[in-house]
Amino acid sequence: MLKVFLLGHTYAHSGQRPVHLSTKAVALITYLALEGRVHHRDHMAALLWNHGDARQNLRVELARIRSAGISGFPLGERLLTVHHSSTDLDAWESGLQDCGAYSDEQVQGWLSIIRGLPLSGLDDLGGSEFRTWVDHQRHLIINRLAEGLEQ
Repeated sequence: MLKVFLLGHTYAHSGQRPVHLSTKAVALITYLALEGRVHHRDHMAALLWNHGDARQNLRVELARIRSAGISGFPLGERLLTVHHSSTDLDAWESGLQDCGAYSDEQVQGWLSIIRGLPLSGLDDLGGSEFRTWVDHQRHLIINRLAEGLEQ
């Protein structure tokens, strides 16, 4: 299962191991995981690259993702989505629900998952539409964290 880490520097794990991917590949996976729906290749290419070689660059990143052992990106598929993924935010919110039964040490462990500004490392990628999306998602994540901490 693919796990995307959003709370701090953005990266991915496949199974129990970190996956070494380019920042663009992580951005692609993060976008698809947070959106939770399919997107056309052309949309993703235009979102992450704002030049004429965008579709070729997307093909290269998808090949790198597949070679890293991440499934769900079949060759030639025009629609892209991430199947069977989770995020550290999901785990954090799940821990929040059980927090009342935890000891102080367990609560500290749950709080330590927050490692900095959400979606760090994705700020300078893609065009203005992608940067706007990152800013909006960061705002939503920070609001979810604040609501959780208020509880």
